[in-house]
Amino acid sequence: MGKNKKQKSIILIILNSFLVFFSSCNKEAKKNLELVILNNELVTYAESKDSINFIRFSLKNNSDKIYFINGSNNQKILSKGIQKMGITLKIFNENGKEVEYYPAKQPTALENNCSFEFIRNYNKFTNINLGYNPFKYDYFKLNNLDKTFFIYPKQTIYFEYSLNLNRTLMNDEDRNKYVKLDPNKNYSAVIILESNSKLIDSNLPWNYLQSIEANQAEVYNGIIESSNKIPVKVLNLY
Repeated sequence: MGKNKKQKSIILIILNSFLVFFSSCNKEAKKNLELVILNNELVTYAESKDSINFIRFSLKNNSDKIYFINGSNNQKILSKGIQKMGITLKIFNENGKEVEYYPAKQPTALENNCSFEFIRNYNKFTNINLGYNPFKYDYFKLNNLDKTFFIYPKQTIYFEYSLNLNRTLMNDEDRNKYVKLDPNKNYSAVIILESNSKLIDSNLPWNYLQSIEANQAEVYNGIIESSNKIPVKVLNLY
């Protein structure tokens, strides 16, 4: 019995040491890329009224690796949140529960249809001009919407984009959802970048693949969530 207890104790010590090591490695990996929201707060209305936020944030590479952030394909990791420009904003109530999101149906005005048709044609002809199948890559259609870039060791990159959180009266480009918030409650928000390392051979053009290989860059796979949350201020229209 004494021998069995000793063996069990040794196994438990080994397992605990492994868990501590694994946890430390995970925390270290998460710190390699640090995303910080630079706004003090976001503002929205309880009613349908345009309230544009200019969201600014930074991404710092604390590691000695070159990372490639690949947000150019349609295999999205996230399903919740307000997604725009390759960035996802998630809102939580005062109890830490994520709020409900509603589909943001875009206006079907003639000028919007013309814009979408132009983007589709631009993507098609760019593929053809580079010698690809007309519909091989969506990258040329999405490169202004999704975040696709290299970030080098110790480098900090700054970003900004505009976003309306509530139901808008005007077209808000490619924003896919909105929220209905109560002015009598407190809310906070985080932003997330997502990157997919899978199927890069079929999703990225030749120049990116060559640059990744030549620079021995690591294609980041997963989500990068902001290290800070900021408050969301909800105003009454009247």
